Amino acid sequence: MDAFDVMMVVLRFNERINARDLERLVRMMAPDHFFIDSEGERDDDMEKGWRGFFASFPDYSARVRDGLVSEWRVYKDTPENRRILGLE
Repeated sequence: MDAFDVMMVVLRFNERINARDLERLVRMMAPDHFFIDSEGERDDDMEKGWRGFFASFPDYSARVRDGLVSEWRVYKDTPENRRILGLE
């Protein structure tokens, strides 16, 4: 694959995340797909992982203004952030 094709796969994958389209997201993952979080923990069951993510962060999305990404935020999973975000 060339760089453009790789970029398109990543774009479609992110679109599936923003659309909360678990079925198509799972179809885009390689059989040996895994996720490493900000703490360095590895998750090999990302169908379950994405389901939990969607439940925990129902408002997740990137903010776009004038055709440019204006905000992309990830919060560290702490008791304080959970309280602020109403996820207790």
